[in-house]
Formats: sequence, C-alpha cells, structure tokens
Amino acid sequence: MKKVVLVDDRKSRQEIYSESISNALEHSVLDNIQGEYLISLKAKMNERDTSVFDQYSVIIFHRSFLEQSYRLLLKDYVINTEKYLVLFSGGTPATILNNRILSINSKELYSSRLIDFLDDAENTDKPNLQILAFGKKWKLNLLYTLSDQIQNYLGSIQEIGKSVPLNVLKQRIGYTSSFCQFFPKSKILSSFETISDGKMVNINEELSILLEELANIINVEIHSNEIITN
Repeated sequence: MKKVVLVDDRKSRQEIYSESISNALEHSVLDNIQGEYLISLKAKMNERDTSVFDQYSVIIFHRSFLEQSYRLLLKDYVINTEKYLVLFSGGTPATILNNRILSINSKELYSSRLIDFLDDAENTDKPNLQILAFGKKWKLNLLYTLSDQIQNYLGSIQEIGKSVPLNVLKQRIGYTSSFCQFFPKSKILSSFETISDGKMVNINEELSILLEELANIINVEIHSNEIITN
C-alpha cells in the first residue's frame, strides 16, 4: 500500500542525490510522481482538486511546484483530514516542524532520513515526521539542539541574574511544548509547562536547571539506544 506520495518536478534533482536515496525512491510505500503523471496531477491542482491525495497519509512536494493558493489549500486539507504535508526546497534554511506540516531543505530530505522514515511508515499506522525532520535518533538530536541553543544564549547574556517573562525565554532558546510531550516522565519539563507564560523568571537559574535536566534525559536516551542496538 502506498502511504506516501512524493512530487518533484525535476528528475535531475533526484539524480543528484541518487546514491543516497535510490532505495528510498523504489520503496513499497512510496509513490514517486514523475513524467506524464505530473501533467495529470497539475491539471487536478489547477481545478483545486485534492481528492487525488486521499489515499496517502503523507504528501511531499517541492515548494516551487505549488502555487501559493494551492499550497494554502493543501495545508487546510492535511489538517482537516489528519494527514501530513512536507514542503522541501534547496532554499529552505532550517528544518521546521509545525503541527502536521514540515519544511525541510532538499539535501536533508534526500538523505538516509527518507529511507528511515519510509521504513518506519511501512511498519506503523501513524507516520513519524520527526524521523524525516531530525533523523532516526530524533529525540537525541532534539535534546542536543536545545542544549546547544541554551548554552549559546547563556553565553550571549550581558546581565547576570536578569529576569524575563517565561514565554520570552522559551522563544529565545527555541523551546516548544513538544519537549514535554516527547519526554513525559521529566518532572522538570512538566513543571516548565505549568508555569504561567507571563511569569518573570531568572534566566540563569531557570536555564541552569533545564540544562541539568536535559543532560539527564540525554544519558537515558543514549542508554536506551545502546540497549536497542545490542
């Protein structure tokens, strides 16, 4: 059963990454739309028809192939139908996963991540965009990224002991509520969620506590991965 559809109007782009993704493009759960099928699909899109995607759980498009109006239509479609949308482009500077929509650079999409994502989709009912966005060890990658962002931010602070509203602090370090969802056993992350966003918090104190907790979670994740590998 085809669960994922990939639409890229430039075959040459896939050929550039062919060594990394040849197995992925022939995967049993992937429909890789090329040639005359692109023409047929474009006609459906010009009619603002989304029914062609009803059979898929995940829709992957090169951003330039979509007109803005149809892109907005697709975003509403995936949210209303509980599907997932991936928009990729060589001009996308950073990976952003927001709700059911992922924006990713072409180089990141056409990598081993795509194979790992498709393998996982083949064996599960609910596709995991985290794998496509951050790799097979996506939890560890998220933890390391947040830890680095916190340390970089702490290094840039001019005033020691300064306080800011919690929502401002979260924004500056790139913290989202998804961390609490991914690591529900963490009491520190849970308490971080229960504090009112407008409450003034001491930057150094809060982030020192958060860094220590992230280090503990990272150790647990590394140990878990070692057990699975062995």
